[in-house]
Amino acid sequence: MYDLKRIEEKFHEFLGSDCEGFYRLEDLKVTEELFRKGESIHVPFGMMKYRLKAENGEAVLEVRVMTRMDVDAVCFIYEDEIRRCNLFGVHGDERRRKIESLRRKPEGCDVCRGLVERGIHACPKCGRNVLDIRYRKHLREMQEEYGSDDLLELSREKLSFSQIITIYTFIERCDRHCADTPTADRCRRDGTFANLEKRMDEIAKEVM
Repeated sequence: MYDLKRIEEKFHEFLGSDCEGFYRLEDLKVTEELFRKGESIHVPFGMMKYRLKAENGEAVLEVRVMTRMDVDAVCFIYEDEIRRCNLFGVHGDERRRKIESLRRKPEGCDVCRGLVERGIHACPKCGRNVLDIRYRKHLREMQEEYGSDDLLELSREKLSFSQIITIYTFIERCDRHCADTPTADRCRRDGTFANLEKRMDEIAKEVM
């Protein structure tokens, strides 16, 4: 499923640029075993830990370099790319943001591009389960485009898949901290959900 040989070559490329001559690269293999447990090796002035992970349908080798009491660098190695950031002197939220920025963000297909893969609604073309993390901004844009802020009125328009997900995400977030689901219940009663489901079926037929 994954081209681990390509990842191994990139791993050796990364090691050769940082620690050339310190160890034999041919002894450092990237195998399926790294999915189950990571490995660690000594490097000049510290330790390097690495482990394979599966993210968004592809394998990535996550490498952490520790040369003092903390992680000084993180590297994500893909089949075709090396992404690295130095973390010396970086702490807290800034550190987490820098590490997260290294990860590849799936763009999705032309139907669900711009949505993130953390939802419960599946794209009819590529199958990603998505939600809209910028739903407030996109909902305002929809309200301006269609001249209405009523969800039932909006659901009657010929919406795109992304616009439907914006509405679904808004409804879910409205009810997130409630003991029950008043917004979803209202949309179920007044036909908003029925209209959205009907439009979703139309989109699914269009993209098949």
